[in-house]
Amino acid sequence: MSKVSVTGAKSVMDDVIETLHDLHLVHITDYDGSWEGFEPGDSLEGADETSGQLVTVRAIESILDVSEDDVGATTSIDLSNADERLEEVRQEVNELDERRDDLRSRQRDIEERLGQMELFADLGIDLDLLWGYDSLSVLVGEGDADGIRAALASADGIDGHEVFSGNDSVAVFARERDEDALDDAMVGVPFTEYTVPEETGDPESYVADLENERQQIESELERVENELETLKLEHAGFLLALEEELSIDAEKFEAPLRFATTERSFIVEGWVPTRRYETVVSTLRDAVGDHVEIDEIERASHTGGGHPGHGDDHDAEHGHEDEAAATDGGEDVAADGGTAVEADGDTEVATDGGTSGNVVTVPDDPPVIQRNPDIVGPFELLTKAVNRPKYSEFDPTFTLFLTFPLFFGFMIGDIGYGLAYLGLGYWVAKKFDSDGLINFGKIVM
Repeated sequence: MSKVSVTGAKSVMDDVIETLHDLHLVHITDYDGSWEGFEPGDSLEGADETSGQLVTVRAIESILDVSEDDVGATTSIDLSNADERLEEVRQEVNELDERRDDLRSRQRDIEERLGQMELFADLGIDLDLLWGYDSLSVLVGEGDADGIRAALASADGIDGHEVFSGNDSVAVFARERDEDALDDAMVGVPFTEYTVPEETGDPESYVADLENERQQIESELERVENELETLKLEHAGFLLALEEELSIDAEKFEAPLRFATTERSFIVEGWVPTRRYETVVSTLRDAVGDHVEIDEIERASHTGGGHPGHGDDHDAEHGHEDEAAATDGGEDVAADGGTAVEADGDTEVATDGGTSGNVVTVPDDPPVIQRNPDIVGPFELLTKAVNRPKYSEFDPTFTLFLTFPLFFGFMIGDIGYGLAYLGLGYWVAKKFDSDGLINFGKIVM
């Protein structure tokens, strides 16, 4: 891997960003603000608008529960009128979502009222007989009727009382001689009080009315859900395609935040596969000509045998430059294939293979992608649970593949447990869509 530096005037920064993005070869290093006279750049014009649209798209996707599975792989999406279509979809979805929220709120309210009214219906007493007295205190709720009667019979300050009970509810009528005497008498008795609605008539009729209203709300809610599902099926492809495009645009607009800039110039550093360095240089030259200076400032070279000296020329000759992780049981993790050697962060690579002296650069490690055979791949989950190995470190995934099942077998030696774990692993791998859980299931199997 080679670390490159691109320096140029701000007038060509947009073209450089576009070119680097189209290449898909450069892993940009974030500027850390450590260089005197340089500051992180500002987002390009249009970043706020793009970010706002992206938030809108993702909010709509969340409401509709859109996923990749809702769109066919060969679906072609026209984004020529994306702004107008997005606004139309947003209005439709928001109206239906607000309607759904309102219906759900009413549904919860009715469920609460219905549960309470069923308690009053259980008593078999008209509602107007449970409130409005001047000389009687009334409590209605859930509790032990016999315990309440015993407590009231022995209570001071109560001249008389009557307790009515149903299957689940209790109504207490008492004539108090002293203020709050009924409340004091009920202190030691398990009792959950309910507010008595100031209504009249048979509570069973209210229960029937509430059940009818609940049914109407459920029907309306189902209709709204169906309309949202229709919108989802109609616009899922458009939303996912627009999200992808806006994500790319947002990344481009915000790229200068990772650059070192002055009032008129910029510097961006990043890692590229060494054998593709000339491709990066030539493509940038074609895009902006001599308006940028491109330098290879650092090289993390390695060979398949783990000895410095052949470097990337050896890898390029044998076609290993773009391979990510060696998994032959003893080689190092590296984006170029063989065993990595620590990059020399203090020297600049010269065209003659030597160095041009000390250079100032943002310190970081080359990017790493682990590439293992399919049978070994799930065990990367265990490696990442500790930490992904650096470019210059050994990838232990293959070793884990060889040793983990062995030691696990030593711990769980019973065939019955083994079959149970096999079934558990198969169920997890098939049940969930998460890559992490799928790999976990494969490891258990």
